[in-house]
Amino acid sequence: MTYDDRFDRLTKATVARALEAGAKHVVVVDNGSSHRTQDLIRTSYDEERKVTVVLMDENTGSAAGFSVGIQAALARTPAYIWLLDDDNWVEPDALTSLLAARDSAAYLFDDELTSVCGFRDLDNAHQRLAQGVPVALAYPPAGSFMFFDLLTFLRRQLHKRGESSLELTCIPEAPYGGFLFPAGLVQEIGLPPEELFLYADDTVWTSRSVRRGHRIVLDRKTKIHDADGKWARESGAGPIGLLDSTHMTKLYFSARNRVIFERSRITSGKNEFRYWLNKKIYFGAAQVASRLRNCRDSFETFRHAVRDGEAGRLDSPRRLRIET
Repeated sequence: MTYDDRFDRLTKATVARALEAGAKHVVVVDNGSSHRTQDLIRTSYDEERKVTVVLMDENTGSAAGFSVGIQAALARTPAYIWLLDDDNWVEPDALTSLLAARDSAAYLFDDELTSVCGFRDLDNAHQRLAQGVPVALAYPPAGSFMFFDLLTFLRRQLHKRGESSLELTCIPEAPYGGFLFPAGLVQEIGLPPEELFLYADDTVWTSRSVRRGHRIVLDRKTKIHDADGKWARESGAGPIGLLDSTHMTKLYFSARNRVIFERSRITSGKNEFRYWLNKKIYFGAAQVASRLRNCRDSFETFRHAVRDGEAGRLDSPRRLRIET
């Protein structure tokens, strides 16, 4: 999936590398890109039988874009679907490695709806797993707030780290980029939730598979390279990196959708109290950061997003402008 004016450096390289890795067919979702990009896509791929281009009139967000792409792929009745964003570059053996890892895990767990994810260098959880942190500490538990959980944070500091020797690890969720799954899985978990527009929609969607008893396996041998960095890491991670961003719309959806996901995991009074405590600590740190770095507008956007997320409010994304 692509948007804006990203053909030269990203889209073309992504498609070419996917085909080189062995993809039988590529569906490119042009999610409201520039006229120049649309012209280049038509010129480059209209006569290429291995590529289908789906043109969207406007940027509908990642959830809708991937949903349309998955539907277009399903129309070709594939055995597997491999998702990549337009800034994901893969190695020539990536697809072969992912398929081998998936088949091995499907046999081990006796479940043909097992899926697999490649290793993302910019994914915090993937980095922790590579350092030997167990899954229970690599991913935030139920009751966390904006990825933060005090108890998990303290346990991570006490955990003795070392490079993990495990090549395959079962994980509770996966990003879109590098996620390979059997086409039949869509019948069970549906399509990505378009109402979330962008951010956390991949977490919500892929975690449905785990909730239904299927595994997602992380294949650490297969690297999915991110040509672009993460927008919220301009000044580091946590509240500072989030509030320092100049992308107000991205900040809003990132926070609102994450809160919606985290609230959906609370099933007990214990988790409710844990969420309240983590929220109080995180908000305190965010308030201090907003004063020290003079980013009060960002803090207000963040607070508004949290309030909407806790209320389950899903305003139309067309009311907000998406910065690129």
